[in-house]
Amino acid sequence: MLSLCMGICLAGIVDRLEGTEAILELDDGTFTDFPLARLTPSIAEGERVHVHIRRHWLGPDLALSATPAVLMVAGTSVQIPSRMGLQPGRTYRVHAHTHTQPSAPWAERRPR
Repeated sequence: MLSLCMGICLAGIVDRLEGTEAILELDDGTFTDFPLARLTPSIAEGERVHVHIRRHWLGPDLALSATPAVLMVAGTSVQIPSRMGLQPGRTYRVHAHTHTQPSAPWAERRPR
């Protein structure tokens, strides 16, 4: 799957903060929990967030299932849209950033 080789980008806003998790509303209208440990410490409700997912053989994040697509990220089960094509048992690297925080180096678009 080409999108997974290049990386997946999900976008949404922080709906609310609950304990050690942020509840994100993704652009497709679905909600998911995301660990605050992977977000900037100054994150606030209503802030726009981009989550980049990339297959990585030494990645710290584990795909638990494909349908629904669930990743274990920093001890939190993060459900993402099933069309993303995660492979259960494979490891991934997940990076999240806001518009005020630089994105992951591998998520940058390179000029052609």
